[in-house]
Amino acid sequence: MLKINDYQFGSITIDGQNYRSDILINKGKIEKRNKVGTENYSGHAPLLITENIPWDCEELIIGTGKNGVMKVDSKIIEKAKELKIKLTILPTPLAIAKFNQADQNKTNAIFHLTC
Repeated sequence: MLKINDYQFGSITIDGQNYRSDILINKGKIEKRNKVGTENYSGHAPLLITENIPWDCEELIIGTGKNGVMKVDSKIIEKAKELKIKLTILPTPLAIAKFNQADQNKTNAIFHLTC
């Protein structure tokens, strides 16, 4: 089970390993968020359906940044409903707390580390 030890603006530490870019957690594996389709966005790129979303779960937790600024594409919300996946969208500090309490065998996550 992964343990998120620390989060600061632009940095997250999981099991002692520090990451400085947005990440996703898929079945216990940590990957860099691949922002496919966000090239045309200046400033705060939203989470888009074109990205690698870890759908193979019962719950998907999305951290929208320190201040909750990152937007989530409405198509992601629609697809989660269609797939009957519980979708939790919170500012990253709250999303991390929720993830640390979650059953990680059934939960995946995406964490935006800035804004």
